[in-house]
Amino acid sequence: MEQMIFPRLISVAERAWAAVPEWTKDQKKYGEAWNEFANRLGQKELPRLNHLAGGLNYHLPMPGAIIINNVLYANVSLPGVTIRFTTDGSLPTQKSQEYKGPVKVIGNVKLCTFDQTNRKSIAVEAIARQNREKN
Repeated sequence: MEQMIFPRLISVAERAWAAVPEWTKDQKKYGEAWNEFANRLGQKELPRLNHLAGGLNYHLPMPGAIIINNVLYANVSLPGVTIRFTTDGSLPTQKSQEYKGPVKVIGNVKLCTFDQTNRKSIAVEAIARQNREKN
């Protein structure tokens, strides 16, 4: 239940308590507002959930990833979580290589996100395909 509720409940509370948004039709303001909220959620509120009521089992976002011409590109929707990956087919652990930017890889890659307590997300796999162009 906690994974289904959190951090969505924080988003609902933010929407209920915050002033009416001025950015509803302005894409630039919308992007700035989302960036501010995502940073606050990922870097401040999620770590609080690790201590609330003995630690809540909140949902960790999975990384997004693509391999283009043997270069891995990855991201995650919330700052404050770490992306780790493996190239040997095993599931990533907290000791796996950390993704810090585009990296050259050979073959398929498995990725997970990790929070500050080393709890991990569901794994995703990026499949290597040759001659793809980054869009």
